[in-house]
Amino acid sequence: MKTIDRIFARSEPNVGQGDFVMRLVACIALSALVVAVLPPAGIGYRTIKIALLATAEVGIITFMLGLFLDTKTHVPGLQLFAAAMAMFWFVRRQLPWVAAVVGLLFLAAGIAALVTRRSRFNQIFNLSSIREVIENTP
Repeated sequence: MKTIDRIFARSEPNVGQGDFVMRLVACIALSALVVAVLPPAGIGYRTIKIALLATAEVGIITFMLGLFLDTKTHVPGLQLFAAAMAMFWFVRRQLPWVAAVVGLLFLAAGIAALVTRRSRFNQIFNLSSIREVIENTP
């Protein structure tokens, strides 16, 4: 029951330092991918495929490094991986507009975490990357 309470409670700011920077990079990468998958951009399928798969790879590496080095950058890594793979799935089925909407949804979640400095994922798992919170943790 405690986890459910944490999901719905208003979280304290818990996004900071390297986590903030990585989320910013993830948002920039996602915005570039959203523009790339749109048909008016005129980018070929093979180029989009390489870009999406490379971004997914960067996301999974960031996720693994975040877990291994305890740097709290695993959320942006998951964001990049999940968004790129979902967008690739839709592009593969020749639905580029749906892929762009999916990318925009992931981008909106990333921007919300940047603006508010609050992350539901961090809240659920009781994570914080703000220096003051980390220094005061026993």
